[in-house]
Amino acid sequence: KPRVYDLQFSKILDMLSPKVSPENILRKHTSLGRCRHQISTGYLRTSADIAKGLDLWVSTAGSSLFILRSGPRASSITRDHAVDIINYLRNAHYKVFWILSPPSPCDLEPSIASIFKSLVYQVIRHEPNILLRFPENLSTLQFLSNRSESEWLDLLCLLVSRLDKCFLIVETEDLYQASRQMPQWTQEFLQVFQRLIDRVEAFGETLDTD
Repeated sequence: KPRVYDLQFSKILDMLSPKVSPENILRKHTSLGRCRHQISTGYLRTSADIAKGLDLWVSTAGSSLFILRSGPRASSITRDHAVDIINYLRNAHYKVFWILSPPSPCDLEPSIASIFKSLVYQVIRHEPNILLRFPENLSTLQFLSNRSESEWLDLLCLLVSRLDKCFLIVETEDLYQASRQMPQWTQEFLQVFQRLIDRVEAFGETLDTD
């Protein structure tokens, strides 16, 4: 017989579940990247340089941002590097949660709130006992899809603060394209994740974001 917690957990996952799973998006991008760069010496050279910075980032104490910037014609290459970083961290058995632009257009409008919602979903799905670590009771109402950006950020901070060191990899070409008329968007986007890091650090945990 299912326990009350099991029923609530299942309901929360159903409410948060994206139309396309992050794992499926990662698999598609991994396959596409291998086809694009299997004979590219330039890509391999850049990957080696990124790997050096990544090793330093992974081993650094405390929380930090690791930023990859692309030129106007290099967004797919930057995404492929983000995919490589995700796969590297997964193969090294780190806790890693990610956002990747879908490989083909979809009917969902990208937003920072949807990014936080997806990360909340991934944390709960891959760490199913995390909801038991709260002295306070989390209601299923806190996971409704109509939460604001700040409410999703609050929830993500709360969840991540209960984890050991973890990594968030965020690639947002689709969101960037939707916001490119706002010249200050990139800086504001980075500031949002810096706030996330600062708040998680205040809980005494370690978070790294790319």
